[in-house]
Amino acid sequence: MKSTPSKTLRYIYLALLSALLVVQAGCSINARQFAWSAYENRDPSIDQWERVEPHTDRTLLLATFASTHYTRSNRLASDDELISADTPVLLAWIEFKEIEQPIPLYRYVIQPLKAITAEELITQGNYITNSTNRLNNLPAKTPATVTNGAVVTDWQYCYDCFTSKPLNELTPANLSSLREQMTQTTISRPLDRLIFVSAPRKAVNFKNRPSIQVYSGAEAQQQQALLAERVNQLSGAIADAQSYDDQYRQFTDTEHKPLTFAYWAEKAGCPKDIAYPREIRGDRRSKSNTIIRINVNYIECNSDVLESYDLAPYQAAYEHLYAREQMLWERSTKRERYRVVRPEATIERVLESMEAAADDIEYAYSELELADKLDARNRQLDAFSEQTWANTFNSIQARNNSIRNQYQQNQAMIRNAQRAQPNLPTRRSYENAVQQAASAYTAATSPTATRESSSQKAALQAADTGTLAADLPTTKTSLTGASTTSNGQNTSQTKPEQSPGNVPTTPATTASATASKPSATPEQTANNTAAPAALGFTPDAKGCWNGLNTQGSCLEYSTQEKDGKTYFRLTNVCNERLYMKWCANEFCGADSLRAGQSKSKYESVTQASTMATAVGSTMPGNDWVCAGRVSDWYAQ
Repeated sequence: MKSTPSKTLRYIYLALLSALLVVQAGCSINARQFAWSAYENRDPSIDQWERVEPHTDRTLLLATFASTHYTRSNRLASDDELISADTPVLLAWIEFKEIEQPIPLYRYVIQPLKAITAEELITQGNYITNSTNRLNNLPAKTPATVTNGAVVTDWQYCYDCFTSKPLNELTPANLSSLREQMTQTTISRPLDRLIFVSAPRKAVNFKNRPSIQVYSGAEAQQQQALLAERVNQLSGAIADAQSYDDQYRQFTDTEHKPLTFAYWAEKAGCPKDIAYPREIRGDRRSKSNTIIRINVNYIECNSDVLESYDLAPYQAAYEHLYAREQMLWERSTKRERYRVVRPEATIERVLESMEAAADDIEYAYSELELADKLDARNRQLDAFSEQTWANTFNSIQARNNSIRNQYQQNQAMIRNAQRAQPNLPTRRSYENAVQQAASAYTAATSPTATRESSSQKAALQAADTGTLAADLPTTKTSLTGASTTSNGQNTSQTKPEQSPGNVPTTPATTASATASKPSATPEQTANNTAAPAALGFTPDAKGCWNGLNTQGSCLEYSTQEKDGKTYFRLTNVCNERLYMKWCANEFCGADSLRAGQSKSKYESVTQASTMATAVGSTMPGNDWVCAGRVSDWYAQ
């Protein structure tokens, strides 16, 4: 058959489409390797570029999300892949000058490495901005032309990027803060992202600001000169504030700290903090061992220090220390504060931390116990699996042998019945005789049968003689859907002599035996399964109880919002241990409470819907068991 031109074109199109799909499916591009390859093949002139000090690290960036967003390559996951081999790759950094001023001048240098040119880059947005943790966003006006194949902005100045306070209201403390921010900005570190935007306030950190003013070139230098003038105006005050900085540090190191418990604990080599389960990484066993090691050391060391620490000198000097710290701090540049805390509060904090450490140790031991149980269970499952496979194989062999033996016996019985009669009966009579013989044999081999009935003997005799006795008692036997009555009519739909596969076998015998003892229906099975007993006011064998008293729940709690967090205060008002759970929206946590104990917990969310619930659990290792007895425990 001849193919028409339209069909030929269709086949060519389908072939090309298939080839394209194969290429796309088989040629994945790893993002990190792609960027590094572009860097290795860079133009040698890039390394000859003279950079102004100080500057950020040179950063390798890939186009992501959109063509105007570029992400540092090693911030991507190691298995991230690109959808195109034409993804742009850049090399960029920020340079600074006039760093003796609180706010420096800065500029961007961007070197295209692959799939894009500097001429294309300068059309992507009116401003360029970085996005880096710990660094201020520094928008810069995009240049109108390129420089030696690179995008190099003019020197920029952005007062609004560092503070919203008017220039004439700056204090020595404000200037000190600005210098600190500048120091962080000039730290030698890479950029996280580079973004082309239409306006400075489109930068990540400035989206809630009404306006951001960025000056470029000569205007940038003029604006920085205004800041320098303000610094000169405050030079005397700055000098005084710096002298108070020295006095504040000396006061803290020689007068205040030596009276505190923290000072004595540090001298004794105690851990500064306890190990929190949320902050420890690793598997269940390693996390638990780390928590136990650190928290036991914390409790033992601080207990020893508490025995020797004298709080009285701190109490006697507290009023004087508090007033002097306030005075020195207000006159200083406010760089780093060490507050004077009420003496009793310092001891209360240590005791609360020790109590929390003890709770976490208890939790860690319960986790180790659970890990041991899981390990033992896994070993049992492995052994059970091996034994199950062995038993299954042996069972299959035994069943095959049983079926083969049964088949041979049935064949022998049929042959004996045929040889016993020289004059064969009619076809209908013969079928009935064989059916009765098979039925009798099935009943005889049934597990419930203890002896041959007289009707079975009659059936076998009939098979041997080839005749049917007219006075045989009525017999009904189940064999692959067959039934035989005393009048000699066979209602079976399957004829035993048609093929060996229709001869009664062990499965049929088993079915007959099973039929003698009806199995329970699903409804009966569900009704016969005992539901777990409801939790009561006293612990059961697993240590579980309902967590209630005569007034209601044993768990009392209150919440408050502070510093962007929702704090829970949870108290066990009963005389037995509780296992509790608290939630703020979808953020939840769980912990234990000893009798009469209170704990403070928090979730990093505000204006949240809160809840807290508890179940009684006197055995730490069974907390999860008791929680599972509460129907809505995992509903949140």
